[in-house]
Amino acid sequence: MVIESPTGGFVYLTPDFAMANLQSLQRRDAVRAWKQGIKDAFGCKCAYCGAKTEALTLDHVHPRTKGGEDLATNIVPACIDCNQSKGSEEYRMWYRDQEFYSAKREWMIEQWMNSHRCLTLG
Repeated sequence: MVIESPTGGFVYLTPDFAMANLQSLQRRDAVRAWKQGIKDAFGCKCAYCGAKTEALTLDHVHPRTKGGEDLATNIVPACIDCNQSKGSEEYRMWYRDQEFYSAKREWMIEQWMNSHRCLTLG
């Protein structure tokens, strides 16, 4: 079974299918593939500002310091500027206050967070 990404252009494989393929990889390679899959789901763009950059980080939408989990559904790609600016703030309040705010990108983040159960970050 496959699930479309929020951008509609990338097809995300279900956790069961992904696990079957990841089990044959070394842990480091599996984590790298997992992280790249999250970036690919957003078209390798920052989920917040939409910037396309090679230097994407992964941001916990709900910060770990406030109980956020290491689940793919709680992690989105973010440029360094957005990740550092957001810090451990609640994302909606921070995001809606930014001049680059986009209701469409907020909807995509929400769809990602609510769309499917995912593998945990190892």
